[in-house]
Amino acid sequence: PMPTIMRNHPGSAPLPELDRITELAGGLAGQFELVPLLQRVLGNAVALLGCESGSISIVHEAEGYYRKEVDQGVGCHQGQTFPLSEGLTGQIVKTRGTVILDCYASVPAGHIDPGDPRWASAVIGVPITWDGAVIGTFAIFSNGPGRVFTDGDASLVELFANHAAIAIMNSRLHQAAAAKEREAAVAGE
Repeated sequence: PMPTIMRNHPGSAPLPELDRITELAGGLAGQFELVPLLQRVLGNAVALLGCESGSISIVHEAEGYYRKEVDQGVGCHQGQTFPLSEGLTGQIVKTRGTVILDCYASVPAGHIDPGDPRWASAVIGVPITWDGAVIGTFAIFSNGPGRVFTDGDASLVELFANHAAIAIMNSRLHQAAAAKEREAAVAGE
């Protein structure tokens, strides 16, 4: 069996990476289109970890499913929905903490084909939380066997997960405000 590391408390990121994270956070301000925002957050996280692939999913815990919101190099699952009993996202939601696996193949009911290079790669998964609720998940795959993710890597992905949470909530608030404006305009006519 592959070792699994669970973390429930964030650490601190190395300083050189902090500049890039701070720059990304500034770039997210005032942006409300969710998919491009999450693509930026994912792209920066994947690049900083020296990897090539990952995904961000939105979790609908009460309804029992999640939706792959953005997917970079993981096999065209973007936009698809899956039950919370499946995949790395299911494990993250179940443990409510960061999951580090030395081999994706150990994920119960995973969605990656055994022929895919990521099948035998390490993966790190982090919950995206807001106000105590898991609203999404962030997953990053190593570029092949041999790489092991560390607590430092986990701390970095947890910071990016915080950016993703802000992007998700800003988008939701913006959508709600736009809907109220439309209702007010209709009522005013």
